[in-house]
Amino acid sequence: MPGLGWMLKRSLYKDQLESEWPTVEKPWDWDMWMRSTKVQRGRQCIVPEVSRTYHFGSSRSVNVNPYFQHTYFGRHAFYNPNSAVNGASAGSHSGGTGGEYDDRGGLIRFKNIDKMTRITYLGWMERRIITEGQLLDHSRWPCRKKQWNNSSNKNNDKRVHDAGNKNYYQSDEEFFVIDEMMNNDNTIRSKKLFILYIKMEDPSGGNRNAANVAWTPLAKCLGIWDLDIRGHYKGMWRLYLNIDSQDDGTNADEEGIPAHIKSGSELFIISCPFSYFCKFKPMNVTALWYNSIGIGEDDDGGDDML
Repeated sequence: MPGLGWMLKRSLYKDQLESEWPTVEKPWDWDMWMRSTKVQRGRQCIVPEVSRTYHFGSSRSVNVNPYFQHTYFGRHAFYNPNSAVNGASAGSHSGGTGGEYDDRGGLIRFKNIDKMTRITYLGWMERRIITEGQLLDHSRWPCRKKQWNNSSNKNNDKRVHDAGNKNYYQSDEEFFVIDEMMNNDNTIRSKKLFILYIKMEDPSGGNRNAANVAWTPLAKCLGIWDLDIRGHYKGMWRLYLNIDSQDDGTNADEEGIPAHIKSGSELFIISCPFSYFCKFKPMNVTALWYNSIGIGEDDDGGDDML
C-alpha cells in the first residue's frame, strides 16, 4: 500500500495542507509527511476493495531505480482480469450502496460502500472480529523458510523476477499457518476470516523499533510493503490471502467478501498494545513477535507457548 496517489477535498487542502506543505529543503516526501501524526489528526486508512494506485516509470528511474521498482512495486497486483466474475452484469449487483468499475478486463463489483464511513466501518470491523474471526495458532511464528522440492521448482517459481541483471525472490519465507490448520482440522476450510495478533508499540513519536519487533518480518513474509508502518486502520491491517487449499469461492457473495475474490481468505493483523482492536485478544493468547529463529519469546528468553 504505497499511498502514491490521494484524492482530497479541496477544503482539506486549502484549510490545512496548503500553508504547511513541505518546502524543497524538507528531508521527506509529501506522502510521508501527510501520514505523520501531526497532519493526520486522527484520520484513518480504510481498505478499498480494489487498489487505486500503481507505481510506474521504472525505466528512467524518475522516482526509484529499476531494481527497487521490481522489488517493491512490480509484484503488486493492481487488477487481474482473470479473476473477474463470470457473467456479471452492470445492473444486477450495484443496488443503492454499490458500484461498478470496468478496468478493460471485466467488471469489478463494489459492495458495501455504505459501510465506508467512520462510525459504520468501525462497528463493522468489531462485529466481524467477534462473530467471524478464526484465531490463528499463536504458539509459533506463522512463517517458515520456503520449502522447495527441487531447484527447478525454485527456478520456475512465478515470484522470482528478473530485474536487469539481478534475480531476486520477493520472500524466502512462506505464510504456512493457515494451510497447516486446514490440514489438521477440516472445519477450518469454511472460515473466511483469520485473526493474528502481533506485538507492536505505538509507532508515533519516533519509535523506529516498533515495526522491527514483528511487523517488518511478517510483511516481508507476506510479500507486502515492509519499509515502514503504513496502511493500517487503528493499528490493524486487513488483507486477502490466496490459499491454494481453500474452497472454490462459492461463498464469495457473503457480506464483507468482495465478489471478485474467487478464492482465498481475509487476514486481520492486529498489533498489541497499539491497536484499538487489541482489546479483543483473548487473555490466554500472547501477541507474536519475531527473533532470529522465528518464534516469540518471553522477556526471560523462554519460548512462548499457549
